[in-house]
Amino acid sequence: MTDNKLDANESTEIEPRTRRAFEEALSVVSLDGTPVDTQDETVVMVVSHTGESYHVDAEVGRCECPDHTHRNVDCKHIRRARAALGIEPIDSRVLAAVDVDPTLATNAPGPVVATPDGGIVNAGDDGDVLTDDGDERPSDCACGDWNADADLPCWPCYRDGFEDPAGAD
Repeated sequence: MTDNKLDANESTEIEPRTRRAFEEALSVVSLDGTPVDTQDETVVMVVSHTGESYHVDAEVGRCECPDHTHRNVDCKHIRRARAALGIEPIDSRVLAAVDVDPTLATNAPGPVVATPDGGIVNAGDDGDVLTDDGDERPSDCACGDWNADADLPCWPCYRDGFEDPAGAD
């Protein structure tokens, strides 16, 4: 796992800064302290429950906190800002493995969650899947002339919920 990703490996070992980014009470707000209205606003302020605040450029990955300044790592503030703004998808296994702060994106557009099957869910849209248009066949689709008369999809299409062979819809 690289230091700047919000993901987990197969054993769901969570990098400590990632864990703190999602478990600690941190608020992502505009520089003037108001809620962030859009993902276009990438320079924000991250405020902790203790009242400390740091300016974060979530797009470039810069923060004025000591952890980032002295170690040049993606600190918990950068990770939280990227997640709360929906800039970087969060692996759903990470969310399952940590005790997520209920205010994760209270003042921001909301996280984007990457599911194990490759889907992307925008949590701010009541969990609507953003990458599934409903018509895209699986990459391993084997529909062809052999099953066109039978009106049966190949196994990959059937597995993904298609009732008709490709070309018949």
